Amino acid sequence: MAHQDLDEAILRIDGAFGAGYAKAHPELVAALVQAAAFDRVAQVIEERPASGDLVREAILTELRELSEAMGEPLNSLDDRNA
Repeated sequence: MAHQDLDEAILRIDGAFGAGYAKAHPELVAALVQAAAFDRVAQVIEERPASGDLVREAILTELRELSEAMGEPLNSLDDRNA
């Protein structure tokens, strides 16, 4: 799927800005591929609430661990999730 996203991003960018633009601007290609991945995650969350709950919990766990490592607990996120 990642190859399809990459190919699609290059085609769309070159289609919008001219041939070779994607090759000259890999940051734009990366941003478009990342946006496609986020869209897929959002679709899974919407279509499969149980999977969405697992994804939300995994993200919240990662955020908690990162914030604790930085010495800034995420109490406000815990309050909203309760």
